[in-house]
Amino acid sequence: MNEEEFKEEIKRILRRHDSYAVEDWKPPLIYRHNGVDGRKKAYSVINDAIKKGVNGVYVYMNRKGCLYVGKGNLNGRLHSHYRESLHNSKSKSGSKRHYKFFGAPEHQGEMKIFWKQMDDRRAKVIEQMLIYVLEPEFKKNR
Repeated sequence: MNEEEFKEEIKRILRRHDSYAVEDWKPPLIYRHNGVDGRKKAYSVINDAIKKGVNGVYVYMNRKGCLYVGKGNLNGRLHSHYRESLHNSKSKSGSKRHYKFFGAPEHQGEMKIFWKQMDDRRAKVIEQMLIYVLEPEFKKNR
């Protein structure tokens, strides 16, 4: 099986059970990020859609395609990513790297965040499959 055939098989697996295909997930969270601190509005969008303590997988998309795939406590991680996208972020881990990516002008504008609730064990597997299939621009292990 060559690389393309393998990728297609992963896509088929993601669509089979419980549809882990991103396009089948709940309507995405949408907010506009223009480099200014619009935390109140962004947090409101996140809080209205996802309760605290909900775990799962999330995918950041913009007009160019997939930016990032992650997993964990959805509400907390999305708040953290937004905060880290601001130049004056006081976040510790990876904030400069996240700012360079999420705060870059080419990554600003309308953000769509697709998400699906799932337990951590399943989230680890699905996250890796989605990273393989979607080839996000920002990768955690850089």
